[in-house]
Amino acid sequence: MRIINSILVRNKLQSIYKQLREKYKSSKVDILFIGESPPHPKDPSIFPYFYNEREDRPNRLYRKIAYALSLKEPKAEGLNDFKNRNMWLTDIFDKPVKEVNSEEVEVHLERLFKEIEETHPKKIVTLLPKRKQNQIFLYFIKRQVPPNIKIFSINPWKESNKNLKEFLSKILINQ
Repeated sequence: MRIINSILVRNKLQSIYKQLREKYKSSKVDILFIGESPPHPKDPSIFPYFYNEREDRPNRLYRKIAYALSLKEPKAEGLNDFKNRNMWLTDIFDKPVKEVNSEEVEVHLERLFKEIEETHPKKIVTLLPKRKQNQIFLYFIKRQVPPNIKIFSINPWKESNKNLKEFLSKILINQ
């Protein structure tokens, strides 16, 4: 019974992640940010997710991006600001990476490439920790994305807020 409840909670969270991602998806995406995956929540009632407007802890990805892009506050307004600036964030995996088994990787990559094809952004910014597997994913992303879309990569967790802001400012200048 405990395993069934755990599966139900994971499926519900995956559905919530998708709904929130779509809610803040602009009809035109100029810059597509790609992360690794939504985080695994310790408490399913309060999940730390980029698009969860009710969660706003300082050391999460949203706070770093919000600072770097000078997004409005509170978080709900910042998310709308992000959307209105034709930016969108999706992930390689649409569920926490710890829950992805090797047989599912291809399905997740197909979904990601479909999203890239549908949004056809001018630029892609990968926000990936420097793990070996993420370097492999970055390789596939670079090989699958049309050459007219520029791809940039940064590990936001290893960069200072100032460096991240400078990095994103340079990308925005040439938009």
